[in-house]
Amino acid sequence: MGRSLSLLLQYIGMIVVVIIFMAPLYWTAITSFKSSWEVIKRPPSFIPERFLIENYVAILSNPEFVKNLVNSVIACSGSLALALVTGLPAAYVLSRFKFKGSRSLYYTYITFRMLPPFVFLIPLFVIYRVTGLYDTWLGLILAYSVITIPITVWMMVGFYDSLPRELEEAALVDGCSRARAFLHVVLPLSAPGIASTAMLNVIFTWNDFVFALVLTSYKAATVPIALLGFIGYTEVKWHLLAAATIIASLPLLAIAFFVQKYLIRGLTFGAIKG
Repeated sequence: MGRSLSLLLQYIGMIVVVIIFMAPLYWTAITSFKSSWEVIKRPPSFIPERFLIENYVAILSNPEFVKNLVNSVIACSGSLALALVTGLPAAYVLSRFKFKGSRSLYYTYITFRMLPPFVFLIPLFVIYRVTGLYDTWLGLILAYSVITIPITVWMMVGFYDSLPRELEEAALVDGCSRARAFLHVVLPLSAPGIASTAMLNVIFTWNDFVFALVLTSYKAATVPIALLGFIGYTEVKWHLLAAATIIASLPLLAIAFFVQKYLIRGLTFGAIKG
């Protein structure tokens, strides 16, 4: 009886937690289908009186929002590619080779990861205004890389440490170079870690507001800046803001759905090995 009661309380607790976390998403979703007057109606309605798709049509037919969406895709893809191309080999070197200053270099990466983005904003803003990188895709990609590369190194060093060295040594004995062993042995085995690292980088860059607000103005502005446009001095267009938020969330949900198998393995691999 006591075990059944404990199990029942656990399920009730999980249901309460799920409801708490899903409530904002549900409210945003139903608000996106409401009219402007129904959003501010009192008492509020938990189910729209009439599901309106006009909000989504208005958002997707807005060329400014579409441009911001494209900017987010380009900045996110570019910074992710740069982080993986540079961060994966760097993490491998720090994991497999111990040389003078290697630990200091590793802790330097961790320091960059832990510092708040505001530390980099003023120097980057000054440099970008002088060099012409302000309000450009390249400038935004490089700014994001200040965070995404340390994230990649920090995550992948621990993952590489969990991989058995014997597999690489066997490849080296068979005649593979260190580079080929890394490309053909280590990277395929690292797919779960790469997926989880890439997902964290995508979440950071896609949701970033601070870098995009300070380092862009119009040409390279991203989706979070577009969402800010629905908040005016005299009113907040809640129905359009909710619809735009749902549209902006769909790419992340789609990516998480397709990589969830690797993501779960990557996030739990170290615990299983330990």
